[in-house]
Amino acid sequence: MRRLLAAMIFLMLVAARAPLVAQATGPADAPTPAPPTFPDTPLGRLGRELIELVNRGDSTAIDAFFARGGVTQLDRGRTPAWFARTLMKVHAESDGLDVMRAHAMPDDRTLRILTRAHRGERWLGIELVTATPAADRIESAMTIALDDPTKPPAPWPTGLTTLAELSGAIRDRVRQAAAADRFSGVVLVAKGDSVVVHEAVGMADREHAVPNTRDTRFGTTSVGKMFTGVAVAQLVEQGKLRFDDTLANVLPEYPNRDAARRIVVRDLLTHTAGVPDVFLAPRFTARHDFRTHAEMLPTFADAPLAFAPGTRFEYSNGGYAVLGAIVERLSGQRYEDYLRDHVWAPAGMRRTDHAGVGRGPGRAIGYARFSETDPLGVEPRRPNVGVFGDVGHGPMLAAFGGGSYTAEDLFRFTRALRTGKLLRPETTALVTKGVAPLGDGGPARYAYGFFDVDRGGQRVVGHSGSNPDTGLDADVEMLWDGDWTVVVLSNYDAPAGMELSGAIQRLLAGRK
Repeated sequence: MRRLLAAMIFLMLVAARAPLVAQATGPADAPTPAPPTFPDTPLGRLGRELIELVNRGDSTAIDAFFARGGVTQLDRGRTPAWFARTLMKVHAESDGLDVMRAHAMPDDRTLRILTRAHRGERWLGIELVTATPAADRIESAMTIALDDPTKPPAPWPTGLTTLAELSGAIRDRVRQAAAADRFSGVVLVAKGDSVVVHEAVGMADREHAVPNTRDTRFGTTSVGKMFTGVAVAQLVEQGKLRFDDTLANVLPEYPNRDAARRIVVRDLLTHTAGVPDVFLAPRFTARHDFRTHAEMLPTFADAPLAFAPGTRFEYSNGGYAVLGAIVERLSGQRYEDYLRDHVWAPAGMRRTDHAGVGRGPGRAIGYARFSETDPLGVEPRRPNVGVFGDVGHGPMLAAFGGGSYTAEDLFRFTRALRTGKLLRPETTALVTKGVAPLGDGGPARYAYGFFDVDRGGQRVVGHSGSNPDTGLDADVEMLWDGDWTVVVLSNYDAPAGMELSGAIQRLLAGRK
C-alpha cells in the first residue's frame, strides 16, 4: 500500500546523495555501462511495461494498464484515471523518460524507478507497489519530481573549528539556498541549550509580501508523531497503560475486534500493527469535522489488517490515529488538550498552534509544485491554500501529525525530552531506540514515534514531516552523541528542508 513514508524515503535518499543512479564513473574511454535492468519479477515486468507506455504516449494503453492492474491506493481521493492523466502529462513535458535505475526494495513488493526526462533535464521518481511479491496487479502508485540526484552536494569550507566559523558557514548555506530559490523557511541549530544559528529566509505570504521570521509557524505534518510517542510513554509511566497491552484491553470499542485482540500498543508505536492508513481509506476525508480520534476510527479501522501484527514495518497514520484515541480515553482529555498540559507547557512551547497550516496570523503559507498539473516540477510554485493547508482535520489536532510550530518551540521540545522534563531517562532511552527496520535495506529504524538512524557512525534521532504536493517540509533531528539539534522548517515542497538539514547534519557529525 502506498504510504507517506514512501515519499519520505525517496526524498531522504536524494537529500543524502545516495548512489541512486546506475552509471559508471571513470576515464573518458571507459566502456559505456549497460542500461539499467528491471528485476525479473512480476513487478519488474509491470514497471518496464509502464515506462514503455509512457514513452509511447499511448493514453488508451495506459488507461488499460491501470484497469488491468487494479490500482486502488492514491492519496486525497485521486483515482487510477487521474494517475494515467498525470503520466500523459509527463510524456508531453519530457518527450519520454530514460530509466537510470530500477530498484526493488527488500520486501519484493515495492519498485522504485528513477528516471530522467529526454527534454528539460528533469528527474522523476516512480514507485509501484504490489500486494504480494508474486502478484501481477499494481496496488498503489506514485510519482515524485526530483532535482538531479547525481549532482554532488556543495562542499563545506575546510578548516571550520570554532562555533562562530561553523555557524557562519551554515548561515551562508541557508542564504545561498534561498537565493537559488531552493529553500524558504527557518533554520535553527543548537549545541546543547545554546542556539548558534536561527536564520529566517523567504516569504511566508507572497501575495501580501510577508517575510518568514524566527517567530513564523510552519506546518510540520508527521513531526507530531514524536508528541504522540511521548504522550503514550507518559501514560505508561503513570501506570495507566503498558506497551504490551492489547487494543482489546485499552480500547474495547475498536471496530475490528479480531485485530484488537492481536495488536499491542508497541505495534502501533512502531508501525508494525498492520492497521490501514487513514489517508487511503475510502470513507476518510480531511474535511470531516472530527472532534475526537474515536470519531475517526469508523472511517478506516474496521478494514482487514494489512499483515499479521509484529511481522513487518509499514508506515501507518491510521496506527497513530488509534494511539490518539488511546490517549484521549485514558487521560480523559482531548488529544491536543493533553499535549498542551503535559508536553507543550512543560517544554516551554509558547507559540505552538494546533490549528492547521495555511493562511493565518503568524503562519507560513506552503508553496508547492502540484503533480496533477506539474508532475516534473517545471512550473512556478503555487500556494497550497484551499488545496491542503486550510482544511486540517476538522476542529482537532491529529495524533499522526498536524498543527503549526516555530523552530524555537520544536527546539524546546527536544531539550525537554533530553533533559528529563517530559519522561524519565530510562523511558526516553526506550522510546528513542529504533527497533523496527524500515524494510528499505537502509540504516534507519523506527522507535516509538521517532526515527533512529546511523548516519556514518553518528546516531541521529528525530522525525521529518513532508510529502509531495503540500508545500511543507520539516525536519527535527537530534545528533545524539554530539548534543546538537537541527530544526529546519520550510514552506516549500520536499526536499527543500531535508536537503538542507542533511547537509548541516553532515557538517556537524562527529563534532563534540
